[in-house]
Amino acid sequence: MSFDHQKAMAMYLDYANGMSVQDVAKKHNRTVSAVYRIFRSGGYRLEYRASKGTTRTRPFSDKQREVLGRYNQQRSRQAAPIQVDRAMEALEHEKMPPRLRAALELRVKYPDSTLAELAALHDPPLTKSAYWRRLARGFETAEAVW
Repeated sequence: MSFDHQKAMAMYLDYANGMSVQDVAKKHNRTVSAVYRIFRSGGYRLEYRASKGTTRTRPFSDKQREVLGRYNQQRSRQAAPIQVDRAMEALEHEKMPPRLRAALELRVKYPDSTLAELAALHDPPLTKSAYWRRLARGFETAEAVW
């Protein structure tokens, strides 16, 4: 398929006037990936836009990131003692699977560490998400046994 600059310009004008890439694709009978490809090959710039259904119109500012970072640290500090208590209770169960036991033991051994730090200490290292999932599964397993 040859590149038609007039059609590309028409599509980009629709996009620049507020249409989403999905709507441009539908209007011009193209796939979304084809529209992206046409924009890239024509050198047209795509701007950051929030997904439909959200009110966010631009990325967080440095100040907002700082505030959110402090808030997340505060939440982590509040959650850690609760997690340590739950982990100690869960470790009382003899039938705890070794993978879950290792995650629980790390939480007890390093009570002030963040989940990301604990995930890095795990052998083998895990992602924060994977570590949290093992920890949560350990809690769930202990509750199921009670």
